[in-house]
Amino acid sequence: MTFDEVGIINLQADLVDSGNIGVNYLLSGSSLIGTVNNVGRFYPASLELKSGSIVSRAEARNQSLCIAPSSSYTYLGEEFKISAMLEAQNAAGDVTRNYVDGFAKLANSDLVPGAFYVFEELAGPDSNLSTRRVLGGTPPAVLWPANTDPLAQRGIAALAGNLIFDRQSSGTPDGPFTGLSIGMNTADSDGAALELDIDLNDDLSNDVKKIGTEDFRYGRLLINNAYGPETEPVGIGFTLEYFDANGNFVTNSNDSCTTLFYDASENDPALRSLFYVPLSYQDNLDAGETEVEADAVLADNDVTISVFEGATVLRSGVDSDADNQNDDRPFQTSAPGEGNEGRVLIEFNLNDASLPFSLDFLSYDWRGGVGEADIYDEVPEGTNYTDNPRATVEFGSYRGHDRVINWQEIFTGANP
Repeated sequence: MTFDEVGIINLQADLVDSGNIGVNYLLSGSSLIGTVNNVGRFYPASLELKSGSIVSRAEARNQSLCIAPSSSYTYLGEEFKISAMLEAQNAAGDVTRNYVDGFAKLANSDLVPGAFYVFEELAGPDSNLSTRRVLGGTPPAVLWPANTDPLAQRGIAALAGNLIFDRQSSGTPDGPFTGLSIGMNTADSDGAALELDIDLNDDLSNDVKKIGTEDFRYGRLLINNAYGPETEPVGIGFTLEYFDANGNFVTNSNDSCTTLFYDASENDPALRSLFYVPLSYQDNLDAGETEVEADAVLADNDVTISVFEGATVLRSGVDSDADNQNDDRPFQTSAPGEGNEGRVLIEFNLNDASLPFSLDFLSYDWRGGVGEADIYDEVPEGTNYTDNPRATVEFGSYRGHDRVINWQEIFTGANP
């Protein structure tokens, strides 16, 4: 006799003759009946993962001003989403419909922290990169139906949540990574284990169930230096770069989704996401003579700007300019006014509390090189890949960097 479901059962045995009729046991006038209660608990033979998928840039793509949500990659340190269906199955491969409520023993605690893997499939042993796997702000969770749900839904759970494939612990750039596999290995508290299909160690024993694949890039946010007359506003452009296969940082023309939020409604300018660095005003320019997004500050409206093809240079052609939300324009500074020429450093806080989510995965070691002990060249701080991006905004006659003695434009002549 077999039992193909989950749960606890009672058994009853009757003594019958060859015609399946109860026997008058020892002429007592009664049949012989035996019972045993609470047999089990019966649990599934296995768990099966189906319909696994990966959603790139899980947080960025949900922002309303993301121009192109369907990214084909995720930045190192940025959240991506996994989703799948989990079936509790018996030995015949059928779904056990009683795997609900108290009998559904695969809990969220069985998923974290070590159930998920990031690896590169190779001809021999795979390259296991799971030490760089981090849980996202919404960790993967599993939701099993209840006994009151339709029978066809019972025993089948939805698995969804965010993971991160992080930078190296040193922060040093690496990658890009193409087609890294994302997988999992888990079992419920009764021992019903996930059916596995990948042998990580090439030891003839499968170690992980593959969910899907994803590409990853090491990214950084760059603020472009800006200059103009002290009598006109100046645009502050941003560029998204990634570390390419040749070991160079190049503009990430595939990024038309990252959005930059400026909390203009914050009363203290020093606490806004984009701010002038204190003590960096030089020449005739003083604090308070220029302001970032002055009109938005006056109206107490925040500003959201989207990147298009890796930059904020007003090239997408679909600028909405509604409620201080624009698809890809530069941020604007107010004009300091005649006689207030000079320069100042501007910085974007990637961890500002007002951001929809942290952009710390776009930080870089901007101030780790050798330099003079002034606020523009920075006191060398050693290797630190968590620096916010900075740039110089200059009003008046452009003078360039102090170390540049002379600029000469070379005349090449007319084409023959």
